[in-house]
Amino acid sequence: MVDKNIAILGLGYVGLTLAVSMAEKGFNITGIETNKKILNVLLSKKPHFYEPNLSQKFKKQIDKGNLKITDKIIKKNNFTGYIICVGTPLIRNKPNLNYIKNATREVSKNLNDKSIIIYRSTVPIGTTENILKPILDKNCNNIDYEVCYCPERTAQGSALIEIRKMPQIIGGLNRKSSFRAQRIFKKFNPQTYIVKNTTTAEIIKLVDNTQRDVFFSYANEISEISNNYNVSSKEILKIAALNYPRTSKLLPGPVGGPCLSKDSHILLSSLSNKFKRNSMIYKARTLNENIYFSCLNFLKKNYNLKNKKLIIGFYGIAFKGKPQTDDTRGSIVHDFIKEFKLINNNVIFLALDNKIKSENFTKLNLKKILDPKILFIKSNIIININNNDNFKKIKLNNLSKLMKKNSIIYDYWNNFEKEKLKLENNVKYIAYGSEKI
Repeated sequence: MVDKNIAILGLGYVGLTLAVSMAEKGFNITGIETNKKILNVLLSKKPHFYEPNLSQKFKKQIDKGNLKITDKIIKKNNFTGYIICVGTPLIRNKPNLNYIKNATREVSKNLNDKSIIIYRSTVPIGTTENILKPILDKNCNNIDYEVCYCPERTAQGSALIEIRKMPQIIGGLNRKSSFRAQRIFKKFNPQTYIVKNTTTAEIIKLVDNTQRDVFFSYANEISEISNNYNVSSKEILKIAALNYPRTSKLLPGPVGGPCLSKDSHILLSSLSNKFKRNSMIYKARTLNENIYFSCLNFLKKNYNLKNKKLIIGFYGIAFKGKPQTDDTRGSIVHDFIKEFKLINNNVIFLALDNKIKSENFTKLNLKKILDPKILFIKSNIIININNNDNFKKIKLNNLSKLMKKNSIIYDYWNNFEKEKLKLENNVKYIAYGSEKI
């Protein structure tokens, strides 16, 4: 028998997409969100972030009664399953577990007998068994329960599809817990894999994003090397892998977002400082976090950044542009704003990103621009931050005629071949991994 009445705690990106997906498959879902601002948006039948098709699907499940939204677990409830999806944000590169601890206490105080608790948040190794289970044992008054760690593995921009297709890892404290969680997930995802225990599942989650982070850092290091020569890292990495099975095709560029910028640190937080200092994972994360320095140092050498009329234009400020998202967490735009302000307090920032809400531009002290042409005409320096394909469609040759003299276009994603461009007004196009002018 499959548990049908389930409470999902934490309706951020992970929790809300899961809640909608499960409601569509006939589960009776109660979503619990304690953040008042987010709660009020959800109660108006709208999601608080952008995800393709989420808005209409969310409203539909609310209207059908399959999904309910509230701010707390009521004392007398009919839940037999609890899925905890709260955040574990970093503080000084260490995860803050207060939210997941508090959610665990709340569940333990309102737990029905023989319920299952499923953790989905990203946590350090051993957290489920060594930190969360003792909280449950202390507060649940000898009620029988089961526990699993079943990590989220979806990508922003395709979550509603991937929830049903990406292999779901299931690690229980015992086999009974694992099989019970598996029955739940199999209702909407045919690929489920049971692993030895919760710790194994926790490590798998961390391995997923840490491996990608390391691979990206390798490509970025090749780009840093290439910047010193009259070569293109894009060409090097592309041709090195062309029909050659022992070299993987890798792409350089900014590595951000709520997962890739965090999960390496969470994995390392489980280990000794000595191990961390010598870790390839640590060095890879550090390289990716400092990728903005390459552009910044280039600009310092080739442009007067203390110009009182300096205007910086950012094309794309979300952490990624393909698929599109409205999430700026981990985006290097934050680093650039901070660094440019230290150099020039008079600098003006413009930005174009059609998925970002106006209020977020204001928070970042950015003037929102809707037309790419205006962004290029007004800016002294254009920085293409994310991999949105729309940047490729810009007619740089034509735009250069309208741009300020000696302007610079810095493209982290190598969308154009410099040799084929015929820019006017002494406008320079610079691609990351081929910075030699």
